[in-house]
Amino acid sequence: MAPGRGLTLLAGPANAGKVALLLERYLGALDRDPVLIVPHGSDVERIERELLAERGALLSGQIGTFDDVFRADRPRRRARASRSRRTRSAS
Repeated sequence: MAPGRGLTLLAGPANAGKVALLLERYLGALDRDPVLIVPHGSDVERIERELLAERGALLSGQIGTFDDVFRADRPRRRARASRSRRTRSAS
């Protein structure tokens, strides 16, 4: 997830229509390159199929798991840690 992006958490009871609402919001935000985070890799594939059935093609946005988000953020965290170490050693 890019720096400066907002995060929306949608919670509610089972069978309350959360998935349909998330997909509707995701499709409505494609011009802003949204990120949809789902619990498991199998959910990524299922959601992608549902979205493609709805739209036919998706040219923006990302769908992944929390692991994907943390994996993508790892280089930035390492760079921050390195800068922090350099700053402390220069003091």
